[in-house]
Amino acid sequence: MAFTDGSGVTDWISNVTRLTPDWAEDPRPWLTPIATGNGRLLTFLHEATHNWCFNSAVVHAQMYVAGRAEMNALVYLMLQDDPEPGESSGPAHDLRMFGQFIRDVSGDPRRRLGERVAEVRDRLGLHVHDDVVRLEVAGALLRPLAEGLALFAEYDAMSRLRSRAWSPLPVAVALNFAGRERFQALAERGPLEPNVTTTKVVGELLHEARLSEWAVTTKASLLRAPFRSEGGGYLPGYLTVKSMWRFLFQQDFRLYGESDIVLTYLRTFFFEDVELAAELLAPPISNVMLSTDRLIGAFNRRMQAFFDEATPRDLAEFEAALDSEGPVGAAGTLRTADEHEQARQRFAGQVAALESSEAARLSEFAYGTAVTSVNSLMALRTFVTVMSVEVEVDEKGTVTWQGREVLEVAPADVVRPASGPHTLDILLGMSGDERMSRLAVISRERTSRLALVGREQELHSVTVVMGLPDQREALRGALLSSFASRAKRESSARSLQFTAEAIVAEDWGLRMNRDHVRDQLREVVDQLYHDVALRYSSGYEAMDACGELMAAKGLRPLLGTTEALRGAAFLGLAAGLNSYRDVLETQFEKRGMDLPSLLDTLSRGWNEHGFPPRIHESADERPILIPFI
Repeated sequence: MAFTDGSGVTDWISNVTRLTPDWAEDPRPWLTPIATGNGRLLTFLHEATHNWCFNSAVVHAQMYVAGRAEMNALVYLMLQDDPEPGESSGPAHDLRMFGQFIRDVSGDPRRRLGERVAEVRDRLGLHVHDDVVRLEVAGALLRPLAEGLALFAEYDAMSRLRSRAWSPLPVAVALNFAGRERFQALAERGPLEPNVTTTKVVGELLHEARLSEWAVTTKASLLRAPFRSEGGGYLPGYLTVKSMWRFLFQQDFRLYGESDIVLTYLRTFFFEDVELAAELLAPPISNVMLSTDRLIGAFNRRMQAFFDEATPRDLAEFEAALDSEGPVGAAGTLRTADEHEQARQRFAGQVAALESSEAARLSEFAYGTAVTSVNSLMALRTFVTVMSVEVEVDEKGTVTWQGREVLEVAPADVVRPASGPHTLDILLGMSGDERMSRLAVISRERTSRLALVGREQELHSVTVVMGLPDQREALRGALLSSFASRAKRESSARSLQFTAEAIVAEDWGLRMNRDHVRDQLREVVDQLYHDVALRYSSGYEAMDACGELMAAKGLRPLLGTTEALRGAAFLGLAAGLNSYRDVLETQFEKRGMDLPSLLDTLSRGWNEHGFPPRIHESADERPILIPFI
């Protein structure tokens, strides 16, 4: 979720995105080949980064864990005793009734187990508990980092003309926010070269967005957010990513200006870590404390490895692999190719083992239900679903939104002609060949004849608004075979974990163990991010003291005034675009702000508290300023 105003959100499991509140969604800016966006560039950067991070090995592992938990939960319920006649309704009774319903539909596995029913049922219950807790632990560990990367993309990351490789974000920004007029203006100055043009266009757009009053206000709000992992961990996550960036560019100053490749490296280093993914998907056990400790240990070791071993040479190796457009694999991520492949095979083996697990053998229905849910959620993860609105379609294929014509569906794009109320979803490709694409999918839900399905998705049309010519048919084919609307995918994600979480919530013993893990986990995660975020404080005593001062109101107690907080926010935004002191002084003067006074305030804060780090000023004839925040 974007820290800014709560309107932007990307769901962890379904990976669907919302940039604006439902009532403010307007599809028109996205329905031209070179869009003008919807005025929410910074929110887009934040949520698109989430979408990109969540389409990764570690989050895929979480999906499989959720699927495994749901499969085990369904079989667990099927192994329950029948409801007693006249038994009063309640959560436990309702779960047994649900188990009886599944048995009636798919068969009774209890007959195959005989006297072992209770033994297997109890074991599955503990395994459900273990997987539910694993999902909570992984979410708690990764959420601040995910928010930190998204905020870094929003306020800091930049590509330069000399960059060899980029994240998917610059191209997405250019194609979805620049508008045709900006490209035409550049064309009038001379021939367009793709990388140069993209860099110039994105630089202009980021300059306008990051120096806006909106950006200053939202970043200042971030800097005074609680320094805790609870509630999203926005500030500790952001300062953690800034510490990682500082660690790298202090070794190679090129990485200060080319921060987009740092963002890409960090995303791969953590979210594509197949060792962590394999640990997450390891076979469930009965001891949740042990599995929790293993996950925390794996994440902690990865974080420690970054600061102990990562170098600009590693990042350059990663960048070269990315530039070659081949598989990145283990390049530059502190694991050999053999180690990476062994972890990848371990992870793949764990996915394959779901088919032969005890629950899968006992119930094809439970296994099939979980697999169908996971596969449907996996299918569209390379797309950002930025818009989903109700529209009307007439017999001619004219699509209207709130009485305005927004699209004319070509006959070749129609899948099943129908008129009346429909839903329009707009999808943006974010990776591979799909990154140049934008699609408009019109669908509606209809009551199914199959009672277990309830509602089925019926496609009206798939229109490739933008896409490479040789990819257009492949894009349409992918959507025809796998499309689910944003609402459908959100519903599927909720359903995937519903039964497993209901079982844990109903069993007081399981619930007590989960709550115990939660209480300890909060403290562990807080300490982990505390140490990395405050790495560049003046010493251990300052680190602890600043952590306490920042707990409730972030950096506000360290900087003294709201004016200083806003000044620090603006300095970070402006320096990320151009760090020359004379340029920064001009930017401050335009806003009626005093840069020298702010630098004195920040210097006093460092002397008194030891954080944020002292601003570096180069000794060059034309000095540059390098702030931490």
